[in-house]
Amino acid sequence: MSGATGGVPAISAHRGGGDGAPAETFDAYRGALAAGADYVELDVRRTSDGALVVCHRPRAGWGRAVAAMSYARLCAQAGYQVPRMAEVARLLAGRAMAHLDLKETGCGPEIVADL
Repeated sequence: MSGATGGVPAISAHRGGGDGAPAETFDAYRGALAAGADYVELDVRRTSDGALVVCHRPRAGWGRAVAAMSYARLCAQAGYQVPRMAEVARLLAGRAMAHLDLKETGCGPEIVADL
């Protein structure tokens, strides 16, 4: 993490980058780390069953709101495993800083407890 502490410009991967993989997927976050990102931005939303997921769009392009779907339904609709916030945090731990963009009110304390 050279830019994060070294007084030089920091490299940030918005939504995990996305040049080599779709944004906000595990592959995007792995790619951001491989590219040397100092910071990785995560959009955090809550599903109807309480899962904190990394998902930018409130409706995720499928019509129903993320908050109105269970985690399993969201993944089925997306066609891939939507990353849970805690999983991405573990992936980034010690390798890059996470910039959390909280899209749902009141989930901050739960996020901190999960870390």
